[in-house]
Amino acid sequence: MPSVAYTKAMPDFDTVMDEWPSQMEQAMRNFEFPGPDIAMSTEEYARLMCAMLNIPVHKTANNKGVIEALHMMITVFSDFKENPHFQKQEQEV
Repeated sequence: MPSVAYTKAMPDFDTVMDEWPSQMEQAMRNFEFPGPDIAMSTEEYARLMCAMLNIPVHKTANNKGVIEALHMMITVFSDFKENPHFQKQEQEV
């Protein structure tokens, strides 16, 4: 698997993948994430989504911190989608 060297320390991948407390999971089920029609720039929207998922966006030159945070978010999302446990849960819903 390819690796990425982040410019600043990012949370451990397994930490980001940790299960949330049940109250948080329930809140996320009842919460609607902002859609593409929200009045924000792409960068602001990316920062918001990362903040909601507790993925830090570090200040770096040329907004590389946003790109790195998005990379982590997409990697985590991809891992969730490929995880057999979550695929089973999705089929049950």
